[in-house]
Amino acid sequence: MFRQTLLAALIGGLLSPLVHAQESSLFRVSGFGTLGATHFSRDDIDFGGGPNVQKGAGRSAATSLAVDSKLGLQMRLTPTANLEATLQTMVRKTPRDDWNPSIDWANVKYTFNENAALRVGRIGHPFFLLSDYRQVNYANLTLRPPVEVYNLVPVNSSDVVEGLFKLPLAGGQLNLQTGIGQVRAEVIPSLPAQRNHDKVDIDRLAYLNATYENGPWTLRVGRTEGKLSYDALGARQQIFTPLGRFGATGAAIRDAWEIRDARSSFTGIGATYDEGRFIVTGEYVMLRSERAYNDSDAWSLLGGYRIGKFTPYISYSAAKTRNRIEIGDVAPRLAPLVGSATAAALQAGIQSLANASARDQETASLGVRWDVYKNMAIKAQYDRVTPKAPGNQGFLINRGNDYPTRAAGNVFAVSLDFVF
Repeated sequence: MFRQTLLAALIGGLLSPLVHAQESSLFRVSGFGTLGATHFSRDDIDFGGGPNVQKGAGRSAATSLAVDSKLGLQMRLTPTANLEATLQTMVRKTPRDDWNPSIDWANVKYTFNENAALRVGRIGHPFFLLSDYRQVNYANLTLRPPVEVYNLVPVNSSDVVEGLFKLPLAGGQLNLQTGIGQVRAEVIPSLPAQRNHDKVDIDRLAYLNATYENGPWTLRVGRTEGKLSYDALGARQQIFTPLGRFGATGAAIRDAWEIRDARSSFTGIGATYDEGRFIVTGEYVMLRSERAYNDSDAWSLLGGYRIGKFTPYISYSAAKTRNRIEIGDVAPRLAPLVGSATAAALQAGIQSLANASARDQETASLGVRWDVYKNMAIKAQYDRVTPKAPGNQGFLINRGNDYPTRAAGNVFAVSLDFVF
């Protein structure tokens, strides 16, 4: 399947002049892609890169093309000056460990005037500073967004009704994006199960995102709230369904810890200074949730300097669990009903589910971008990835039994990013 994806990317690049020649004010086609090779120095665990890669570089394969490679195609239909429809499909590794295409954007926007618009449908949700072009690696300086920040929420898109507003402010422009909706997403499994993916639903979704642009500065603050349900089939089969059989006590424990309609929020602030030569970007995000899902903070700082067609850069990012969940009262409450061994096993299962969201980690990165040709860039990046306590493996995945807890590793990656 990857070879088919690569072939499609190459064909897309060769046909792009024809595509652009056929564009009009009514219908536009564009695309983007990344062909990347990623190597991880460890053979007992994988580096996955994005949040939804089941098998990455390292234990599964020393060098992987699946970690960073992707291909996207976007089509826009503009039947009138005020009405626009957007459809964006992508091919990349999915949580089901396949290359099936996904629909990341599918919406209709009506523009009332230059300062106000209404959009309905699927969008790339504005969790982050880079949300609008998170998947378009060519538009970003680094080879990939910082894992600790951008993997904290393993969700790309939401289905919404939103308002978009532009306001002049203090010599710059303030852009506001606010709406309501829902999320239906698949993620990699947190516990072993017969199903090769878990499901994440966010209902009663509400958000506000504000971006201020003035000269070299871009400032952004946003907040999203909703009711989070995390359908981990392994946890449901092994823990929560059995708990429902143990009367009122079991049901109370299930309702206290199963991640269903849990009040959750995600808050992010970020800033970029880009005056042409120097570029500095910083971001801080906070995830808060109820039940067996840990609160976390994450942050990143990046600095780069353009020298002709080359831009070397250095960055640091980290994620930290706040108020780590410790399950201590489940076994004593269940032991009179099911016995000590079963009670201890059920408590350990809930603790394992909670531990899956304790992903403390830090990464120091050094890289360079080379704008080798119009709409094409080559990047090389080195990362020193270090999982930290209290988690066991940070954002690393596919852990082997011989992996030493919190062992660090080195990532070496090169990529070709392009747009057409």
